[in-house]
Amino acid sequence: MTVEDTTPPVITCPADIAVDPTSPAGTVVTFDAPATDVCDSTPQVACSPISGTTFGVGTQTSVSFTATDASLNQASCSFGVKVFSPQEVVANLLSGATALGAGGTLNQGQTNSLQVQLGNILKKIDNGPTVAACGQLQ
Repeated sequence: MTVEDTTPPVITCPADIAVDPTSPAGTVVTFDAPATDVCDSTPQVACSPISGTTFGVGTQTSVSFTATDASLNQASCSFGVKVFSPQEVVANLLSGATALGAGGTLNQGQTNSLQVQLGNILKKIDNGPTVAACGQLQ
């Protein structure tokens, strides 16, 4: 009797990832998609782009995984990696400041001050002098 493996591996894809940029080049993002198989204890997993890649600022990238077992059965999955743009980072900070004000963590004066500062930074980013905008974040 011959047993033929026709069952593909099971691959567990991570949820989408969204991160702030950590440098002008972008952000190094690491991830894993473990795979299991009923007949092969170590199915091979390949991904593109690979974990540890630097993803560019303001980009949305699809990451694809393929798991292959010893019988060459395959399973695939994909997820997204988003690195926020500078405008999105400041907009997220602005939303956070507004939420802190609404929740009572910040008083009205603190909330208004943060909103004005972040609004000014956003205008500078949108209008080009990014060095000036970065100086305001320090």
